Amino acid sequence: MKEMETVEPLKKSLCIGYDREADVLYLSLGEPRKGMKYQEVGNGIILRIDPATEKVIGLTVMDFVRNFSSVTQIAQVPVAGEFVPVLKTASASV
Repeated sequence: MKEMETVEPLKKSLCIGYDREADVLYLSLGEPRKGMKYQEVGNGIILRIDPATEKVIGLTVMDFVRNFSSVTQIAQVPVAGEFVPVLKTASASV
């Protein structure tokens, strides 16, 4: 059996943005950055890649509403990672 690679949990926030006029969805690990490499994986889905680490740090989905508003099958992009929500606890007021 093939040994699984250990993947570090994400230590950045997942930032989500949507440009209604252009119909583009943006997903970024941490704050979006300039100077990234781009790789289109099909159907208007573009990966944003950090050139220093070659890791995917974001995803751009072109024509988001037009392409996904009536989707019966979700597009799949293979990624290795783990989304771990950071829960903030509210302090009790006395």
